[in-house]
Amino acid sequence: METSLTLSRNLDSTKKVPLGQAGDGNAILLGNKHDVLVTSLPIEPEFLDYWTKTLKLTVPSIYVPEKFDTDLLKSVLAEKEKLVEFIRQKQKEGIVQQDLILSVFEADERDVDLLKVLKDTGLGDDLTSECNYDLLSLGNKDGFREFCHQNNVTQLPGGTFKTVEELEKFVLEQHEQKHTVVIKSPHGIGGGGQLRLKAPKKEETEKIKEGSKTAQWQETVRQWIAKEKAVEAEQFADAPEREMVVDIYIDPTEAHHSAVVFDQLVKNVDEEAGMAYYGAKYPSIAQEANDVIMKQVEETVAPALVKAGYRGPAGVDVLWNPLHFMELNMRTDAITYVKHYADRLGKNLYESTPGTTAFMSLVNLPLQLSISEVLKKHGKALSVTPEGVFALSNPNRQRWGFYDVVAVSHRDRATAELVMKRGLEEIWGEEKAAEFLKAVYVPGTASV
Repeated sequence: METSLTLSRNLDSTKKVPLGQAGDGNAILLGNKHDVLVTSLPIEPEFLDYWTKTLKLTVPSIYVPEKFDTDLLKSVLAEKEKLVEFIRQKQKEGIVQQDLILSVFEADERDVDLLKVLKDTGLGDDLTSECNYDLLSLGNKDGFREFCHQNNVTQLPGGTFKTVEELEKFVLEQHEQKHTVVIKSPHGIGGGGQLRLKAPKKEETEKIKEGSKTAQWQETVRQWIAKEKAVEAEQFADAPEREMVVDIYIDPTEAHHSAVVFDQLVKNVDEEAGMAYYGAKYPSIAQEANDVIMKQVEETVAPALVKAGYRGPAGVDVLWNPLHFMELNMRTDAITYVKHYADRLGKNLYESTPGTTAFMSLVNLPLQLSISEVLKKHGKALSVTPEGVFALSNPNRQRWGFYDVVAVSHRDRATAELVMKRGLEEIWGEEKAAEFLKAVYVPGTASV
């Protein structure tokens, strides 16, 4: 019998939802403006009401497979005719345009099967894909490192390591040169499980030379390798440490590209636990970094991606000073989504021009309340103000006791930061909000 759990935040609090379905984070977008959302779980009516009534947003047509089997892609392929019928009906109603673009959040070899099936089943040649199923190697560190090497994209020393002993040698070499080393799981999502090892004192270095296996980082890496078969490690920019993200979009029909840079936020719990991605700020205030990164994107990265046949969204994590293009996310990543979301909020609520709306976003905020309870208890914090709006941004995160939020302002980034601070204070109180914001910051700066 399949294990299941009751989701108190589901549409029906008595409904049993299989664990596999509850944990499926994939999503499929269809339409010229991504106006059909295919998801494993329905989005709650309270969230949709909040989006339309408070935030003045339109919502996509939402399709949920009638039967969930293993994962979203398999479930959709099993009832492909129903999905095509759903899309055709929305096209007749004028809700969905005839020219369709397919985008899948989690890249998978089966994306090509989905594209072929949808075409064969009735959507025809009007369907274009943003799924780079023939370039999936770019999504792992080794593949992206080789891509950067071939195209003269700037990277720091590093690679993939299959044993702790092999990694220790690399760490020791970097530490002898006084460099910090960052270690990550190859399949980590959102910066989770990341370790940063600063160059140790001389006596600690001697322990590593002697093959000591007692350090906490070594034991953590052993566990990762046992699970993932390998870890990724590379030299890390020491001073100042600034993490940024460049969002690139390559038009699937014209091969034209656009790009924008964000300051990335991390949460630092302690030295051993390392850091994890926790949000972003826009626009970037690191002007020199912005200019240098954009120059390499325009002259090298984007043309190389176009030449390789890449299409659609690409999020590249970048370190600054020294410059290092870390990894490629082959999808519409969290920051890209928030940027589009902020632009829509700015236009609808404040009549601002897309691209001019400033924001600060945060992910995985702990809050054990259902969406209806959040809206009832914290309606004031989520209301629209003249300065900006503190808004919920992920309709399914609350199913696991977390929330994603974004503070948007049509004025400037400093105002967006103030709107975020006030929103957290309304929900958590001044003391807890201040404590939280101290731990979340842009690397290279003292605080948010």
